[in-house]
Amino acid sequence: MAVTEVTAPDAPVAQQASGMLESVRIRNFRGLKDLQIKGLGRINLFAGRNNSGKTALLEALSLLAGAGWPNLAFHRPVARGADVLAEVENTPGSEVSAVTIRESLWKPMFHGFDLRGRIAVEAQHSKLGNLSLFVEFARKKNVEITIGNLGGKSVAQLQDTLGFVYTSGETGRVTSQAFLDDKSQPQAVYTGDSDADFNLPFPSAHVSTRGLGHLQDARSLGEVRRRKQGDRVLGALRIIDPRLESIEENTSSGVPMIWGDIGFDELVPLSAMGEGMARAARLFIALIHIKGGIVMVDEIENGFHHSVVPKVWEAIDEMSQEFGVQVFATTHSYECVESAYEALGEKGLVLHRLESKEAGNRCVTYTSEALRGALRHNLEVR
Repeated sequence: MAVTEVTAPDAPVAQQASGMLESVRIRNFRGLKDLQIKGLGRINLFAGRNNSGKTALLEALSLLAGAGWPNLAFHRPVARGADVLAEVENTPGSEVSAVTIRESLWKPMFHGFDLRGRIAVEAQHSKLGNLSLFVEFARKKNVEITIGNLGGKSVAQLQDTLGFVYTSGETGRVTSQAFLDDKSQPQAVYTGDSDADFNLPFPSAHVSTRGLGHLQDARSLGEVRRRKQGDRVLGALRIIDPRLESIEENTSSGVPMIWGDIGFDELVPLSAMGEGMARAARLFIALIHIKGGIVMVDEIENGFHHSVVPKVWEAIDEMSQEFGVQVFATTHSYECVESAYEALGEKGLVLHRLESKEAGNRCVTYTSEALRGALRHNLEVR
């Protein structure tokens, strides 16, 4: 069972997948008991203390964008325990079991680790209207079967399943399930009662602190180059390293990877140029590749020197406008917030500060004008 990070299923996108998410409500997902966010903009920056729910927010949006795609139950970015599964798989004599899946992947997804709860992600989209996704854990009892003439019965087994119910005006109601089969292999099946063809509401990409892997990076760059947008990525990457003369996807190492020319006798793997270069490539490729969708970036300042952060924000602003992309990014850095405002000002930036208290979750939203006043008076907005 290979566990990797994925962005979205290979499924068609709703034809009218333009517009933006205007609001979202998340319940019973990780540390988010009940979080409502209104006034979403084109570029949304989320701040807040540790464990305030910033990363969980991006994961919940990935769930919604997947429209109940059950494979997300086994993969990052939604299934954080994928590293645990990888360790089990690489340990001689060990194997992934239903208990491993339940305890490492699924149980932490539910608020308070309570599998009796129901995860809900609901949103209002400017073009698609109301979107909703509900996720529930269940233990399905297999049907007993009569064996032989003596009337014996097979032993009933309990099977852990994670059920998804996605509803939208475009797709109708679609249901699906994720579970392990009797060989401990992940299975994902649609059990939908909708006659409509399955469509994603909009394309999405999740640029996490881990990245997507060399193969996915190379494939995405190939798609961008096919659309004759490769030079846009190259120009943006020169913000990080002005020496960069060209980039290409290459298989000379045995696997597809992105390589760059920085003036040496040979091309250099992009991953060898530093974390900032690799993350910038994933980000800029996503902004072009995920046309009309949403791009989510966790800890957006990671890997970037403070001197280039304003230019990175300018490139994000330009690409998000050109390709109709809505951006959701998280940060711990006051400097990153200042740089975002310096670069974007009134051009679509909205800052949301998440707070988590015993009474529940809260979001404080700063318009550009309110953010300007807060920064001028050195108020805490992280």
